[in-house]
Amino acid sequence: MQTSFHGKDKGFVLLSAVALIFFVAALFFSLAPQFLYVKKKAQHSTDQIVEVIETENTRIRNKYDLY
Repeated sequence: MQTSFHGKDKGFVLLSAVALIFFVAALFFSLAPQFLYVKKKAQHSTDQIVEVIETENTRIRNKYDLY
């Protein structure tokens, strides 16, 4: 099955394709910083939890002389 575009139809399809590409690019660049910020905050929270666990482990080892 072959679809052919004539005259204005071809220009409209080309314009629509270009507009869609720009829309997707704009959407990506507007949402990418949000995703990176959320990832950074999650990593920071994880680092804090690991630090608290390590501190508690060290305290318990020192208290009960476990090495």
